[in-house]
Amino acid sequence: MQDFFNTERMYAIAQIVRTLMPIMAAIGTVTSVIGLWKIFRKWNQPGFLSLIPFARGWIFGRDSNKRPRLLYSISDGVILLLTPIFYWIRATGTLTEAHIGGFTFYVDRSMIIITVIWAIAEVTRFGSSVYISANLVKKNGQKKRWILSWVLLPKLSRIVWGFSSRFVKEDAKG
Repeated sequence: MQDFFNTERMYAIAQIVRTLMPIMAAIGTVTSVIGLWKIFRKWNQPGFLSLIPFARGWIFGRDSNKRPRLLYSISDGVILLLTPIFYWIRATGTLTEAHIGGFTFYVDRSMIIITVIWAIAEVTRFGSSVYISANLVKKNGQKKRWILSWVLLPKLSRIVWGFSSRFVKEDAKG
């Protein structure tokens, strides 16, 4: 078992994960944009707004109060802008060993500031998404269990709501 956790093997695993993360992020981003595009079209909004940082969060949270809508819009925009930068640096940066609490991690020291900003934006977006999701579910006349889905699995929820004819905002039904 000790041989499994040797330095060379852990470095190789870190390299594989570092390679797969941008691919998974790209898949998640594309599906998220497609789902939002379709949702926005259902709401009689231009679908291309799902591509624009800050605007997509503002449109998505349109049924919420100004403060959560603003927090969601800003944090979503920051995440949208930082994600490609983050993964570009992850793909081109240099991993160095960091020993923390008896464990060995492989990190790119230049990523610390970006990671902290990204983490703050993620926490802010998550916090405001609870309120935004509750309003979205209520406005659509859906069951409250969808709030949990929107908070924990937003990309999947965007695809389901975007492609399903069941989820059309009441004020957009014609």
